[in-house]
Amino acid sequence: MSLIQQKIALVQSPTAIVEQLIKLANDKEWLVRYWVAKHPNCPISILEKLANDKEWQVRSWVAMHPNCPISSLEKLANDKSSYVRLWVAEHPNCPITILEKLANDENLSVRYCVARHPNCPISSLEKLANDENSYVRNAVKHNPNYSGVNV
Repeated sequence: MSLIQQKIALVQSPTAIVEQLIKLANDKEWLVRYWVAKHPNCPISILEKLANDKEWQVRSWVAMHPNCPISSLEKLANDKSSYVRLWVAEHPNCPITILEKLANDENLSVRYCVARHPNCPISSLEKLANDENSYVRNAVKHNPNYSGVNV
C-alpha cells in the first residue's frame, strides 16, 4: 500500500482523531485533503481552511459537509467552479440570501438546485419560474413553496 493510500485509509477511518485530520488537511496530495473534507468529524476550522483549497473537488466536499459554516458557504457561493456553487445550493442549511444570489447564476444546474431547495424564497422561485431552461422551470413547479401558475 502506497503512502497516499495509507493516509487516505487513515482519513476514511471513522475512528480518525481530530489531530490526524488537522495534520492531513495540509497534505500536498489533494486526494488526501478531499477525504479530510469528507470526514464526518472534520472540525469547522479545517472546513474553513479547506474552503480555500486550490482543488475544486476539495472545495465541493466542504460545501457538501453537513457542518460547513455559513461563512464558508458564503465564500463558496462565489466559487469559480459551478460544481462547488451547485453543492452550496444543495446544502440543507444554505441561507436564503445565498439562494437569492445563486438564483441568478449563469449555470443552469446551479439554478436548478436553487429551484429545488426547500428554503428557496418565493421571490427567487417566481424569478426562476420564467427561467430560459425548462428543467429549472419544472423544478420550480415541484417546489412545495411555489404556488404560482407561470410554470
